[in-house]
Amino acid sequence: MLNSTRETAKTAKIILLFECEVFLFIGNPLKEYTTKFISS
Repeated sequence: MLNSTRETAKTAKIILLFECEVFLFIGNPLKEYTTKFISS
């Protein structure tokens, strides 16, 4: 029981890291584009 909980936590951490990577990958260009759009 404890082992499966640990595995679930590990999987959740991997998913969370992956989502952070995707967010940064999409978010950074979007932020730069928005900054250029506002300043222009």
